[in-house]
Amino acid sequence: MEDNKRELEKQLILLKKLKKRSDENLKKLKNAPEECIRTSSRGNFHQYYRKDENSGKRIYVNKKKFDEIRPIIQKEYELKVNKVINEQISILEKYIIHSNINAITDIYKETSNAKKAMITPIISTDEDYIKKWLASMPPCQNPYPPKRSFETMNKEISKSKSEKIIADTMFNMKIPYIYEPRLDLDNRITKYPDFVALNIKKRKTIYWEHLGRLGDADYCLDNFNKLMIYEQNGIVLGDNLIITMESNDIDLDIHSVYENINRYLM
Repeated sequence: MEDNKRELEKQLILLKKLKKRSDENLKKLKNAPEECIRTSSRGNFHQYYRKDENSGKRIYVNKKKFDEIRPIIQKEYELKVNKVINEQISILEKYIIHSNINAITDIYKETSNAKKAMITPIISTDEDYIKKWLASMPPCQNPYPPKRSFETMNKEISKSKSEKIIADTMFNMKIPYIYEPRLDLDNRITKYPDFVALNIKKRKTIYWEHLGRLGDADYCLDNFNKLMIYEQNGIVLGDNLIITMESNDIDLDIHSVYENINRYLM
């Protein structure tokens, strides 16, 4: 199960930046009085009133004095924002310190094997989830015969050296993946993505296409159509689809392989 601490830590960093900005704004407004400005509106027409300290009556503020009340209203806003930011920071800091979503799966992990055999866990362990995920899509289903073959560390026979590099990189980084499974899409369309990989933390399936012959116009057109079909079936670049490329003149950029793995699969 995904641990959301990283996302919460990112939110905490953002909140602390906002706090710093809000503190600076309040510092600039320190001389503005803490006074409640009353208002009334009709459409886009607004009226502003100050309170007379002696009589308690409302005093209308004309346009010439708007510069006097603007910092008062801004300070009122900044004080409210600052209070909420501090409250949210406190909540997040406490949650990040004390939360442990893995404590749920740890109960099953720490159970004896005899009892595990009798239990259906409320959350599958990563190991069980990976095992079922791998079993759901048999590998090496593409019937298209390879012109050349390269054996990967995971004992698949890939069709290109670059696909072997991608496969071996995922293997070394312990990313569960399946090479060229059969993918049945809408309208009885079948495709064979180069790789289907699993983001274990998010339990999210990611598709990976390596476009290796960008100098071939027919190849590019075929893959353009394939990407359109993918998008129509919810496989979208930047979300659950990775694309790497090369041509006769430009080799696969190994750095992009690592970057994509770190961005989408770690």
